[in-house]
Amino acid sequence: MNRGGGVINTGSRLIPLSLAWRSLADHQSAAANDIRQMIQDNRLRLMQLAGPGARFTWWGEDGNGDAFLTAWAWYADWQASQALGVTQQPEYWQHMLDSYAEQADNMPLLHRALVLAWAQEINLPCKTLLKGLDEAIARRGTKDEDFSEEDTRDINDSLILDTPESPLADAVANVLTMTLLKKAQLKSTVMPQVQQYAWDKAANSNQPLAHTVVLLNSGGDATQAAAILSGLTAEQSTIERALAMNWLAKYMATMPPVVLPAPAGAWAKHKLTGGGEDWRWVGQGVPDILSFGDELSPQNVQVRWREPAKTAQQSNIPVTVERQLYRLIPGEEEMSFTLQPVTSNEIDSDALYLDEITLTASRMQFCAMVRWKYRSRREPTLSAQHGAFQSINPNAAKQQGQLLEKAA
Repeated sequence: MNRGGGVINTGSRLIPLSLAWRSLADHQSAAANDIRQMIQDNRLRLMQLAGPGARFTWWGEDGNGDAFLTAWAWYADWQASQALGVTQQPEYWQHMLDSYAEQADNMPLLHRALVLAWAQEINLPCKTLLKGLDEAIARRGTKDEDFSEEDTRDINDSLILDTPESPLADAVANVLTMTLLKKAQLKSTVMPQVQQYAWDKAANSNQPLAHTVVLLNSGGDATQAAAILSGLTAEQSTIERALAMNWLAKYMATMPPVVLPAPAGAWAKHKLTGGGEDWRWVGQGVPDILSFGDELSPQNVQVRWREPAKTAQQSNIPVTVERQLYRLIPGEEEMSFTLQPVTSNEIDSDALYLDEITLTASRMQFCAMVRWKYRSRREPTLSAQHGAFQSINPNAAKQQGQLLEKAA
C-alpha cells in the first residue's frame, strides 16, 4: 500500500476513498475494512506532514505553512471525517482559515476561490472573506492578455498547480466566486460583462476543473457531469481529479441505476459491495460464446477470467534481483535532486533516500523505487511513490540512471 506522498497527493487520495466509503452498502464487509484502513492511513500521513499550528508545506518541511496547502489538507481530512462519522466541534475546522487570513493578498485568485469554496462547504463563516475576494476580482477586471492569449494548453495541464495565475485560472476563480456569493446571498461588485467573459472563457476551455466549476454555476445535470468525469485521465493532477469526482458526485447520484442485460446460459447475478451487480458463470468449463439476445443495443462488456488454482500451470521464471540505495542531494532548482550511491551502512536521519530494486529475467526487466526518510534510527517510514520528484539527475551508472528516470 502506498502510504507516502506530499500534502497534495495524500489529500487527493482521501477524497475518492471517502466517496468509495459512502457508496458501500455494507460497512462491515472485507472491502469496507480495507477502505477504512486506507482512509485512516492517509489521515495519519496528513498528521505526520503537519507543521506548527497545524499548517502544511509540500512535504512537511520546515516553514510557516502555505495557506492553500493547509486548506486542502484540512478539507480532505474533513471529507474523511464526515465519511467515517467522526465528529469535531465547528471551531476545530476554523484553523484551516488562519493562514488564509494572513496570506490571502498574495495568493492567486484561483487558490483563494478554492479555499473559500471548501470553507463554505464545511459551513465556516466566510462572508467577509468572500467579499474581499470579490473585490479583488473586481479590481482585476479584464486585461489585454485575456483577449490576446490563445488557450492552447494540454488537457492534462494543471490549472491549480501549474498556472494558477493565468487568465483562464482567473476566469475559473471568477465563475467559482459567483457561485459562492450566490450561496451566501451576497451581491458581486464585478462588472456583468467581466463575469460573462469569465464564464465563456471557462466554458470554452478544455480543462476539467473549468468545466466542473461552470457546471456548478449553471446547475447542470448528470449527463453533463458524466461527460466531465469520463474525460478525466491518470495524467491529470490528482487534486483536480479529486475535486471533479467530489463536486460532481451529487449529480451522479441522480443517475438511474444501470440495468445489466442477462446473458444466456448458466450465469448468476451477484450483488457487489458497492451496491452494483455483475453476472458470474456457474456452469461447467468455459462458455464458448456470450449471448445477450438480438434486441440488445451495442454495449461495452468487460469479461474477467480467473483460472482455478488446481488447473493453473506453474510458471517459474528465473529472476535476478539487484538493489542499490541512493541518497538524494538537493539540486539548484526546486524539487530537483542528484543521486549519490550509498556504499556504507551509515544513514543520516535528516536525509532523503531512494531505494532502487531491479528485477531482471530473460525477457523482462522491472525497476521499482522506494522513497524513504528516517524519522528516527529505529523506525523508518516507507512509501513507493511515483512522480515524487520533478527532476532526478543520476550520477551512477548510465543504465541505472535511465531506469530511475523512467520510474520517476
